[in-house]
Amino acid sequence: MGRRSINTTKSGKYMNPTDQARKEARKKELKKNKRQRQLVRAAVLKGKDPMQLIQEMEKIDNMEYNVLQPSPLNEKVLKDKRRKLRETLDRVLKMYIKEEPEKWEELKRAEAEYEKRRATMATYSEAVRHAQQVQVDEIPLPIAAQLNQENMLALGLTSQIPLPVSDMSLLLPPTSILRKKSAYSPPRLPPGPPPGLPPRLLPPRLPGAIAPTPNVLTAAPQLIKHDSQQGQKGGATIEAKAQIRNLTADVTRFVPTTLRVKRADGGNISANLGASHNARKAPAEERPKPMATKDDAYSQFMREMEGLL
Repeated sequence: MGRRSINTTKSGKYMNPTDQARKEARKKELKKNKRQRQLVRAAVLKGKDPMQLIQEMEKIDNMEYNVLQPSPLNEKVLKDKRRKLRETLDRVLKMYIKEEPEKWEELKRAEAEYEKRRATMATYSEAVRHAQQVQVDEIPLPIAAQLNQENMLALGLTSQIPLPVSDMSLLLPPTSILRKKSAYSPPRLPPGPPPGLPPRLLPPRLPGAIAPTPNVLTAAPQLIKHDSQQGQKGGATIEAKAQIRNLTADVTRFVPTTLRVKRADGGNISANLGASHNARKAPAEERPKPMATKDDAYSQFMREMEGLL
């Protein structure tokens, strides 16, 4: 906001010269009095005793945190008084920090001690007020066994209280690890029979009887593993891709050529077939055989196929 002109009023009307002169004199007087008021305030602060201000705040704390007697003043009034005293003390400390730093340190330590005392009083007062709000009926009663034990202690009957069982092993003296007990202890009894059923006793043998044949221990049967099996297991596995088979060629694989190939001259084929057949059978059979026909070849082929299928 800019500085308002002295020639006009707040509403914007023009002022006559007399009012303008009066207003100018008022402004100069306020400026002069401002310096005087600052000097008066500084003199008043110098007259204030910081320790007395701290004591007055302690009195207010005693009135507020007194658990035996309620405060005569309202809580809001006490807070306002404490706030005003705190502001006055802060202004005094600011003045001392500029003029007398040594005294300012002493006042600062006194203020810290006052804050500690005030925190302790506030904590104690809060605890007492909280305890006063608790109702006695809401406190759970102890168990009957605990009451009986407390009554026994109150009557002095401590001898009837059961004591814990003492461990006898704790009362024994510790043994040394450098000595052997077997060298100084008496000899022990021999060991007893082994566990289990006793062995069956054999009847006494007659003088003329033959001694029984002793039992022969035989080992359990075992399977002998050959090295060839191990070698086969450890060898590489040969794999190949799948191949498409010609079923027609597989079926007619064992058919004689004379039946699969059609020739123009049938007599020559039968003659050649008979000659080749006789040439193969000649070493085995000495007597000549008749010439084989197509029927004989077909019947022979069917016999071979029956064996395969």
